[in-house]
Amino acid sequence: MPKRKIVRAGLAITIFGFIWFAVQLSLAVSTAAPRFQDYPVPQKDAFRGRSAPVNFSTDPDSLRFQTELNAGTAKGPNFAGHIAAISWHCGTNCQVTAFVNVRTGDIIRQSIISNIGVAFRQNSRLFIADPSEQRDPDAPPDCISCGQTAYYLWQDDRLVPIGLGPHIHLRSW
Repeated sequence: MPKRKIVRAGLAITIFGFIWFAVQLSLAVSTAAPRFQDYPVPQKDAFRGRSAPVNFSTDPDSLRFQTELNAGTAKGPNFAGHIAAISWHCGTNCQVTAFVNVRTGDIIRQSIISNIGVAFRQNSRLFIADPSEQRDPDAPPDCISCGQTAYYLWQDDRLVPIGLGPHIHLRSW
């Protein structure tokens, strides 16, 4: 084989190696789980003060849950700086999380249905449904009732799915 062909083959293998490495690196970065500290609450969104009463006119059907919503909102914001994320059980392996803007009392017309719980912080806009650290380590990988971790971002007074799905938890009306 002539020397020139060997050099070209070596160059092609080197270029392929760099491309393969770059693709692997980008996949590793893009599949990393979002972290609370990556989505801080802007200072303008941090609420301090007394929560507004729940405005049931923004979702009259929520009157069925007025005890939970009133009690949760009275505690003040616990998510995204100005949102009360309020959870209650809806059966075995089922939790509902509703959202109320504590500044206005408006009920956000979205909810999360989870199997094993949720995770969120007052100073972060990241919301995690069925966090993987709450899964039973002995559960089979195809266990539907064990929860599928999904990530949501609080943006423009709504939850927006981020990252890989499935995003089966989010309900809007």
